[in-house]
Amino acid sequence: MDNITEIIFKIKEICREKAIYISCAESITGGLLSYAFTKYPGASTYFKGSVIAYTNEIKTSVLKVKKQTLNKYGAVSKETCVEMSAGALRAFNSQLSIAATGYAGPDAEGEKTGTVFIAVNFKGLAICKKYKFKGTRMQIQKQAVKTALIMTLKQLK
Repeated sequence: MDNITEIIFKIKEICREKAIYISCAESITGGLLSYAFTKYPGASTYFKGSVIAYTNEIKTSVLKVKKQTLNKYGAVSKETCVEMSAGALRAFNSQLSIAATGYAGPDAEGEKTGTVFIAVNFKGLAICKKYKFKGTRMQIQKQAVKTALIMTLKQLK
């Protein structure tokens, strides 16, 4: 299943069938993940909302990511991403949350690459993976969104 629209409609179908609500905690994707859900009618039947936690201040104050986690591992880490996903579950009282944190920019060699951590937290059990994407900032963000949706669908099945 490659088409984002198909993935969204399958997620929507499963969530409605099982009474599952989704929330998001976004950093690198800056709202694109939430937009993927809300651009289609009927999103309110399974999508509760999102926090765009672009700064560490919002990660700690809204999503309750521990300052110690940010200090020890940084904002772009598995540990932070998992805590972001847990924060979204709590903040929105949802059954499933998706978190994405990372950076999209040239690496030390000047290559257009991005490192992204994506966590899908289903009823308190988080699965988090690290990805390396290539391309422009927008291409990296879009790859992160598509990957997050595929991870979500796998968790729901």
